[in-house]
Amino acid sequence: MEGQELAKVEPIGQCDHCYKRLETERLSIPYLWKDALNNLFNLERGLFFTFYWLLRSPAKVIHTFVDGNRHRYMNPFRFLLFAATFIVISEAILVNTTSYTLFDVEGSNAASSEVIGDFMKNYMNVIILFSVPFYTLGSWLIFRKPKWNLAEHLVVNAYAISMIVLLSSVISLIAYPFGDTVASGVERISQLLNFFLAYVYIVTWSYKWWKGLLKMMLSFFISSILAGTFLFGLGYLFNVLNP
Repeated sequence: MEGQELAKVEPIGQCDHCYKRLETERLSIPYLWKDALNNLFNLERGLFFTFYWLLRSPAKVIHTFVDGNRHRYMNPFRFLLFAATFIVISEAILVNTTSYTLFDVEGSNAASSEVIGDFMKNYMNVIILFSVPFYTLGSWLIFRKPKWNLAEHLVVNAYAISMIVLLSSVISLIAYPFGDTVASGVERISQLLNFFLAYVYIVTWSYKWWKGLLKMMLSFFISSILAGTFLFGLGYLFNVLNP
């Protein structure tokens, strides 16, 4: 019995405060399975739990995390990485999808639209991760009343954009089996999810609706300029270094 106990428990050092020996359960298949399910369904920090509360009360989730209780919900950047991964999987299923919630390519000619569409399908996860810092800069410059710093604005935008990505992907997956006409109509309606970002800003920082919407549009405009300037500068630098 004593030998069996030693096989199950491994010492991993001492506590820095009380110097008590720390032990951990030996790695096993049941442990790995339990840990994986906990990350999805756990009542704290679980994926579905965080998704549910962001849908129900995003301000509560954001304020809880920013105010210091960072073990209640999934970390916003882990949540963002999951959303970026999930959209890659959904795009692999939705082979005929050509419209996107965060970036719309309508109005361009067929050839350029196809090129842009293919690029976005191949690099949508990178585009999402790349866009968050620029959304953050835009909201930080425009939504000044709460006096939150850049890191706190980053939390707001990471959670909000992750929800937009996840909701639009889920809606597209549900609509896809009903044919291209239904899927296309649902995709157009899902463009309204962009207003979820404004909703998160408004409820988090207690702005009036009309003022929050105007500020959100100005914030988005500034974010687009910043992102465009960065890409132009990057392209120029690339041409200079590789003539």
